[in-house]
Amino acid sequence: MSLIKINTKKMISEFLKDLEEASPNTRRSFYEIYPLCFKVSLKNHLPIYIELNKDVRKIAFSSSKKLDFEVNPELNDIIDIIFKKKITRQIIQGDVELAMVFFNLVQKSNVDIIYLIDKYFGNNAAFISSQLHKEILSRDDNMKSKAGRLHKKLRDLHIRIDRLEARIA
Repeated sequence: MSLIKINTKKMISEFLKDLEEASPNTRRSFYEIYPLCFKVSLKNHLPIYIELNKDVRKIAFSSSKKLDFEVNPELNDIIDIIFKKKITRQIIQGDVELAMVFFNLVQKSNVDIIYLIDKYFGNNAAFISSQLHKEILSRDDNMKSKAGRLHKKLRDLHIRIDRLEARIA
């Protein structure tokens, strides 16, 4: 097995361990949905098969068991998952409900993703990720403020129309 595959397996296994150790409640919640077997397949990359239960966290590059679900994200989907903590059902095939429960548990585990990126990919990747995170959040805030301004203008217009109608009546 290549060094890249070995390092990827180790990194994913450690990440899953970090998620479970985030809090005792998180670990108990994970144990309630185990055993779990799923595939993550990023476009133009090797699929990763993940098998989780109380005792084993197995990561492989070939399937050995029946899958509960598959996740087929594109790069923008991964960015949304990591930074916006939103996953769309369209990228999931199989047991969508189980997948959503699993991803909600991961989201609620309150693990600092930037810290994990720094831990497993280094300072440069963490810095780039934090800058990307800030840009995504500022874009979202900007969109919200534009929507708020539009809503205020529409409300003001509605009030003016009501006043005109009251004068005419």
